[in-house]
Formats: sequence, C-alpha cells, structure tokens
Amino acid sequence: MMALVAPDCRLLTADGRRAVGTEAVRALLGGFLATLYSTTHRVTAEWHVDGVWIAEVDAGYEFKQDRLRLGNLPRAFVARRGPDGLSDLRCTSQRAPHRRRRPQRAGSDVRRTTGCPRSDRGGQPITARADRSAIGWPGWP
Repeated sequence: MMALVAPDCRLLTADGRRAVGTEAVRALLGGFLATLYSTTHRVTAEWHVDGVWIAEVDAGYEFKQDRLRLGNLPRAFVARRGPDGLSDLRCTSQRAPHRRRRPQRAGSDVRRTTGCPRSDRGGQPITARADRSAIGWPGWP
C-alpha cells in the first residue's frame, strides 16, 4: 500500500490518531497492524466523486495478544487522490472511544447525519455506484 501513498499523505484513524508524510503513515499503520492477528473489511456501499472515494465498511479485527475478536464495526473511509498518489485517507467510526456526543442545546438547529453522503446540490443523496477501476489507484478496493 505504501507505494500508492503521496509523500505528503495525511492519515486519520478511527480512534483519532493522525500521521502526516509517508514515514509517519508507515509507522502508524505498522504499529496498528502489528497488534492484529487478522483483519477484514467488507465494503457495503461506495461512491466516487471528483477524485474522492467514499465507502461504508464493516470491519473486523482479531488481536494477537488475547485473540479477542471484534466484528461488524461500522466504518467510513474517505480517500483523496492527489497528483503524487493517495494524499488523504480518513477512517471514521461511530463507536470510536475518543468521540463524545455533545449535548444539544434547546432551540439549536443541529442536523444529525444519516451516514449517507450528500451532494452539494440540494442535499440529495449520491446514489451512483463507483467503478473501482475509475479511481485510478491500482489494487485499490
């Protein structure tokens, strides 16, 4: 995967860790993968819009230390292509431990997200299914 990463790539993991640059991204991913015995990711929905790949994913992990298995964890991936390769990769989770839901103030106009990406034209859902080969990253899911 590191061959696809641009020199100034940014990475955000589901638990809030960040890395900038190929060496930092390699270290962060390497440290994460070193704790795992196995991992699975199943794309349940995906969109491709203006060089950005957006996917809803069910993730599963089995840890080396105690063989604890966690499965069916909802994730959202957002990957941006730059001129030198993958420039930005974000993995988010509704269940990430670092996130806390803020209490809604009475009378505030806070809109809740539904997990469905919206276009910038009228808030209509993006329904086009992406052709994986159109992303332009060899071997990209």
